[in-house]
Parts: sequence; C-alpha cells; structure tokens
Amino acid sequence: MILLDPQSPNIPDSNMLDLGMVAGIQSLQYEAASRNVQELVHAVQKAYKDYDSQLIDDNCITRQKCMESTMRVGSGNNYALPNMKKRHNRQVGTPVRDVTCDESFYIIAINIAKELST
Repeated sequence: MILLDPQSPNIPDSNMLDLGMVAGIQSLQYEAASRNVQELVHAVQKAYKDYDSQLIDDNCITRQKCMESTMRVGSGNNYALPNMKKRHNRQVGTPVRDVTCDESFYIIAINIAKELST
C-alpha cells in the first residue's frame, strides 16, 4: 500500500508531489503495459518501490529550502532557490542530511501568520 500525506494545492513550491516525485514514479509506471486496473495498481506500486530513494531525499531537501525561502521573502514565490549541491555532496561522501532554517525567517513567518489570522 502507498500512503502519501495530502498536500496544499495552493502552494506548489511546498507541494512534495509537484517537486518531481509524481513525475518520476509515473515515468517508471509507464514502462509497464497495464491492461486493467489491477495491473495498473501493481505497476504503480512497483514504480514507487523502485523509485530512487536518493531522489526522494533530494525532493525533501528541496521542499525544506522552498519553505525556508518562502518564509524569508514573507510569503509568495518570488525567490531564488539556493543550490544545495546535493548530488555533488553525495558523490564526495558528505550528503546533505539536515537543512536548518534561520530563526529570523521563522519569526517572520509566525508574524505574518498572526497578521493573517486577525
């Protein structure tokens, strides 16, 4: 069984599914010819299982940086996403595992959320 958390449709930069995961799984699923729903479900499950876990890690890190960038600019998507050099770091043996968020960006986001809720 495949379970994915619902994602906000209004914020594509923070939607994990829009960051390439669905396209990657779908491209693997298309490699299998499905003649009925059972075969389609099996093909999707196999594609999900075969999907490169490093790509999932990269998507998660990208999502975190999108969220941080959104907080930095105070909402919206008018920002440049920083290059994390994920593939290079993995190749030289120092993969990006954790992404920290500057506290000032977090405070900006909290203040904006408070303003919007009043």
